Amino acid sequence: MLKKLTPAFSFTFKAPVWKTIVDDEGKRLFLELRHSESQSVRFAALDLSSGHLLWEDFVLAAAEGWPTLHSADDQHLILQVFTDTHNPEKKSYYAVEISNQQVVQSPVEKATISEANQKNVNQQNNDFLQPFFYSEDQPYFATVASFVESLGLARPVGGCEYAERGNYICIDYYLPVKPSGLANYLLILDQQGTILLHKCLEASVPQVGLGIFFIVENQLIVIQHQCQLVSYALS
Repeated sequence: MLKKLTPAFSFTFKAPVWKTIVDDEGKRLFLELRHSESQSVRFAALDLSSGHLLWEDFVLAAAEGWPTLHSADDQHLILQVFTDTHNPEKKSYYAVEISNQQVVQSPVEKATISEANQKNVNQQNNDFLQPFFYSEDQPYFATVASFVESLGLARPVGGCEYAERGNYICIDYYLPVKPSGLANYLLILDQQGTILLHKCLEASVPQVGLGIFFIVENQLIVIQHQCQLVSYALS
């Protein structure tokens, strides 16, 4: 039987985590932090093997537009900038050196972007596992909901995210709360049905969300309370 899961490390950021990507070797995690009130975008980098935060307050000052994460390799983080809010086809790219957060190339050559794209696709297949999302009207949702219910837990509603890695089963699901919200829960168990982790991530949210968790190699990464990242080791 696998051991009960406890956090390996966690970080709380100053702004909500909007987007995440992993480098092509699955060693570093990059986060896009957006603060809607100040309309600011900052970026953070995390070493997944050590659990250390490399940096968390990088701003792409050179960009004229709204920057977002694009891809990353062992040396550079590629940021994409939409230069015209009315035309999504108008965009530019910036290469940022990970070791010192210096912009080393702007704009990035198209060949560099194509190579980064291909590497990103490869690592998504090998190291990075995103859960399946099932909405309430899909047959697979009913299967997952019935499975959760068979464990003696309340039946999920709305939608869920589901993933398996090795002997671990990971489910993110929702229960109704009064007056009209949803409570978000994370359930981790082994293939024998032993619950290893069951916790409420959010006591009340207005709707079902996406991207609550993902798996990088043997780490389960969870985003809770919008601004907090928690890692669990799936050894």
